[in-house]
Amino acid sequence: MQQKTTCESLVASRESKRNHMTRKQNVIITACLLACVGSGMTDIKVTKIGDTVVDTHALTIKGGFGQAVNGCSFQQDAIVTHGQHQYVGYYDSSRYVCIARRKLPSGKWEIVRLTDYHFKSNDSHNTISIGICPSNGTIHLAFDHHGHPLHYRVSRKGAATKPEAAKWDAALFSPVTSELEKGKPIRLTYPRFWRDQEGTWHHNELPGVAGTRAKIFLDKDDNACAVYSDSWSRGLFALKGGLCVMAATPESKWQDWRVIHVEEGPFVNEMLGDPYRWKTDGILSIMVQGSPEKPHAATPLRILDFTLERQ
Repeated sequence: MQQKTTCESLVASRESKRNHMTRKQNVIITACLLACVGSGMTDIKVTKIGDTVVDTHALTIKGGFGQAVNGCSFQQDAIVTHGQHQYVGYYDSSRYVCIARRKLPSGKWEIVRLTDYHFKSNDSHNTISIGICPSNGTIHLAFDHHGHPLHYRVSRKGAATKPEAAKWDAALFSPVTSELEKGKPIRLTYPRFWRDQEGTWHHNELPGVAGTRAKIFLDKDDNACAVYSDSWSRGLFALKGGLCVMAATPESKWQDWRVIHVEEGPFVNEMLGDPYRWKTDGILSIMVQGSPEKPHAATPLRILDFTLERQ
């Protein structure tokens, strides 16, 4: 089903998302998955320009799908930038849904803890997704479902477009609902909010099925980089990994993949980046969370900032 909507009336549009993937992106993803390291030499300089702690006590879990619920490979848009502010959605160690913001490039993180909803699951699929509507400045949150009824809330208008005027607290957000259209509750997995080239606002998700998502970024010259964890358990779940950044060039048709940076962990999560800041500022912000010493122990959630420059 496909349906275009306004910010106030969001519906599923899975077909739109599939069409949104260009042929070039498919080529890049295939190359990255099949050619771990190509024969070419990718000459890209990486500079770390920031390392900030969002929350010293972020949640870790112990379930059938690993220990991370903040920053999973299949998670959609947990870290986004709009205007001069960056936003991160995550669960804290008290199992509350949290959304943090900072003013770029180096503002202090401000956290809203939505304490009226308690996350009870130990399923890492039940992640948080953020969407920001540019036309009216609303911030959208969807969270805690793996084939379950939607949990959704939205901010008042102007929260993202006029952030200095918005008091950053829980009162800014609506109560939790399971409907995007009145009388039409939905069940879902991996929710995402996005805007097409015409500016139309969409919401899409997978209806109760699982899958991974490659975290690949293109710059204005079509140089590609991929972020991932270098340590895996059971072939699926990162437990104590480091952050790896690989890069490839369009001249090789993205066959010259090469590791260009490694950030020592150990990190419990798979790696997520902020595509919006990458697109506007050329800065790659990546979410990492420390590995727990024991199951369920709280660990710091951080954002690392990098610049990548072709030599």
